[in-house]
Amino acid sequence: MSGFMQGCRRRLSLVFERIDGFLSLSERDLDIESRRRVRLLNWGGVVLAMLLLFWLVNQIAYAAWPLAAWQAGLLLATIGVMVAVRRATRFSVWAHLMCLAMVGAAFSATAYSGGLTMASLSLLLAVPVCAVVLAGIGGLWWTLVVVGGVSWMGCAEAHGVVFPFLTPEDWRLFDTVMTWLTSFVGITLMFSYNHAICARAERDQEAALAEARGVSESKTRFLSSLNREIREPLHHILGIMVLLKDEPSTERRRELGREARGIGQALVAGVEAILRLARDEHLLEVQRERLAGEPRLEGVAVIQGEVGSQPPARRVLVAEDDPVGRRMLARILTDLGCEVVETSDGRAALQALRDGGFDLALVDCGLPEMDGLTLTRELRRFEAEARGERTGVFGMSAERGMQQEAACREAGMDGFLPKPFGRREIEALLNRARRGPIPG
Repeated sequence: MSGFMQGCRRRLSLVFERIDGFLSLSERDLDIESRRRVRLLNWGGVVLAMLLLFWLVNQIAYAAWPLAAWQAGLLLATIGVMVAVRRATRFSVWAHLMCLAMVGAAFSATAYSGGLTMASLSLLLAVPVCAVVLAGIGGLWWTLVVVGGVSWMGCAEAHGVVFPFLTPEDWRLFDTVMTWLTSFVGITLMFSYNHAICARAERDQEAALAEARGVSESKTRFLSSLNREIREPLHHILGIMVLLKDEPSTERRRELGREARGIGQALVAGVEAILRLARDEHLLEVQRERLAGEPRLEGVAVIQGEVGSQPPARRVLVAEDDPVGRRMLARILTDLGCEVVETSDGRAALQALRDGGFDLALVDCGLPEMDGLTLTRELRRFEAEARGERTGVFGMSAERGMQQEAACREAGMDGFLPKPFGRREIEALLNRARRGPIPG
């Protein structure tokens, strides 16, 4: 029995989904608000058409042929509006046309049902209520139309005009009950479906926001990868240029030149691929961001740390897994008068820093074995336990931005150096390191 009930629920749910897809024009590319209005318009048309059809059958049953013909015309007009909505874009126009059909149906029923009675007034009251649901704030204008029509009919009755009651006397009680029921059912269906549509629109909005957040996160990941794919080759080329300047061996210079050319060709291919993607505007939307804080030298983001105001450091640890970048950095630091110790992985760098004797460490954030952020956390924990001197640590990464700088700050680094960089940026960084008195 439970399986049968579950099957019935699934079939009923499938029917409702198909009805909703038909009413919301799921085959058309509409925004959430337009789809909400389309659902309301089509649902209002369905309700009005069902009520008109019901009244048409009743009027045919008791041979009220003029009223039956009028209601049949309104039914065809309502169906025509629903068909037009499936291809139109100006939904407010069709909403007001449907309101016009409602007004025509209500006043014709009133005029051929004995004029202004309590039952007919309830039917006329339903018109502006449904008009506001269908047409929004613009539906209030139909209140004036209804008030004007009721006033005219009231004045006509006051001057002796008698509106006919086409329903046979035996059916008049039934007609009155059906009029009240029509008013109640019409208002109830419109408000209940309007509430359901608003809830559906909220769910659609939440789904759209979730999708937008997913797209934004994908863009962020893509741009982060893109940042690294461009900056790393540029950093390699700059490093090769530094090495070429002082390389005495002709063969070695040629080898470095070939290496730079290969990196440059790979970079050009990557940039061309990016430009192809950029032609599709919805794939890339780059937003510039400025690092907060006082203006500093371009390319250097300095994090305030617990360091003094003395001259630059002299003994420097370079932890970089890329051999070209490591040699370039060592050459620049040597030219600036520093003693350089090189290492290519995080664990070796951490051990060297624990052994002490360094004024400054330049650490790549993406080191093998142990990344630069983890290395710095371990070093700060060791320094706190040993109560030793604090070593200045600056991170290096091709991922540039406030997020990367914040990660370095959280790990305990004293600064962040985005790649690519050159002699000027290193010199500026050394001036900002201010580790302490420099041994002569």
